[in-house]
Parts: sequence; structure tokens; C-alpha cells
Amino acid sequence: MEAALSAASLSRCVESCGDTLSFEAGSGRGGAFWRSSQEIAQPLSYRIANPAGLHIGCGIASIETHSRGLGGFSFSGSGITAMLCPEGAQDFHTQLRGQSARACGIFLSLADMAGTGNAAVQEIAFTLELDAPLQASSELPRGLIARLCAPVEPWFQGAARDLAFEARALEMTALALSWLTRAHAMEPAPQIHQRYALAARDVLDHRLADPPTLAELAREVGINPRSLTEVFRRCFGTSVAAYVTERRLDLALTLLEQGMTPGAAAHQIGFTASHLSNAFHRRFGFRPSDLRRGRKFPPSQG
Repeated sequence: MEAALSAASLSRCVESCGDTLSFEAGSGRGGAFWRSSQEIAQPLSYRIANPAGLHIGCGIASIETHSRGLGGFSFSGSGITAMLCPEGAQDFHTQLRGQSARACGIFLSLADMAGTGNAAVQEIAFTLELDAPLQASSELPRGLIARLCAPVEPWFQGAARDLAFEARALEMTALALSWLTRAHAMEPAPQIHQRYALAARDVLDHRLADPPTLAELAREVGINPRSLTEVFRRCFGTSVAAYVTERRLDLALTLLEQGMTPGAAAHQIGFTASHLSNAFHRRFGFRPSDLRRGRKFPPSQG
């Protein structure tokens, strides 16, 4: 029902923005899909309330849009946007310029997102939740966006047309996931996320012998476990568990070099003696007993 209402609302909005050459909408497992093509006689301004959920759109136009709650974007040419609207509709004020506009998009309500088994949708939503709920780019291939915005072939009718809409929606999801994944990997962690990671590291450094679980650590620093895992890896290049193990072994090495016995060093970092011996060998290439005897490398095998 939400998808149908969204499509009807969008249709009215599109019709008010200029001479609509074509408009079509459908829905399926990939979400509610819409596509429009317009001629614009003069610059236009309009407002639209976007319902809560995931919105992905792309098009070829000269556009500027802004929301008080989520911010905005602008581009002239081809571009893509992804937006995660929280509970309650978000009012957007949009201006269109130029002579024509081609656009398409998909929408999944919060209920649709919760019920979907589409891992790509979940990953997109998580990325938007982690970084910023509204993101846009004008750096994607124009030809790819033009093809997505092209009319669905009229040869497809009935159930076949619904399937064609669904295929277009899934392709848009793939495009958004590829774009956000690349941007996410290239950008440094925002400062607020660095604070979470640094706070988590401080907790771990002070509790190496008895570190908290991931859930406990996330609760202590005020972020959910999945987000903590992501920002920690982005800041330090390793997982929380791997960081704890490396710090424990570094501490054990220091203690052994200061003359502590392997058993005492193992107890100090919360390991058993055998666990320390094996982990130490994997990390440094020699065992604590070798260091204790003054050898920093394994005995010769010859």
C-alpha cells in the first residue's frame, strides 16, 4: 500500500513539473519502481513529502533539492542519489532547470526493508545509516544512467512487464550498492565515528586480560555492534578481536623481555600457557620459551 501511494503521489508531482512525455511505475520484490521523462519550459519549484524508507534515484537533469532534516544535493547532468528517510515524511523543496529531465527511482518502506531478504538493500541502508542518510554523486557513467531512465519496452505486458520493472529496480539497487561501496572504501571515517573507535580502543587497552565482548564494548561506547565493527576496521585496519590479540601478544613480548616467565606472562594477559605459546609462534615466529632461553628465533631444523 505504501508503495502504491508513493507512486500515485509521485505521478501527481511529476505532472505538475512540466510536460510529462511518459511516466510509469510498478512494484515487486525489488521495491516500487518509477520512471519519468519530461520537457521543462521554464525553471520549476515544487515540494514533495518523501515517506519513511529507502529511496534510490538517478537521472539526467539540472536539479537542486533540499530538506531541513536530511540536507540536500544538486547536480547538472547525470547523477544518482540514495536516501534513508526516518519515521515520518520528509519535506523536500526541489528546483528543476533546463529543457528536459529524465529520471527513475525505487522506494522501499521501512516495513519492506525489514521483510526483504535482499542483502544489497540491507547493506545500502547500513551504509547510509553509518555515514549520512542522504548521499549523491554525479560521477557515475552517463550512459548507464540513461539506460536505466529509458522507457521499459512496451513489448512487455502483464506479468512480464511487472518482471521488467522488478529487473530495473534490482539493477538500480546494484548500481547504488556499487557506488556506495566504492565511496565508502575510499573515504576516511568521519570524525564522530573516529571518536567511537578511539573510545573502544581505550577500553580494550585497559582491559586486555579480560576484554569485554563486542556487544558489551559497543554498549559502553554508545554505538551498535555492527557499526562499531565497521568504524573500528576503517580506523585501525583490523577487527576488534584481532586488535585485542595483537595487543595481548605485544604486551606478553614486553613482559618476557623484562624477565617474566612464560606462565606468568600468559596469566597476565589472560591466556593459558599453551595458548600463549601457539599464538606467540604464529605472530612472531618463535615461542616464549625460545626468548626465555635467549633465542629470538626457532632452533635450527638442520
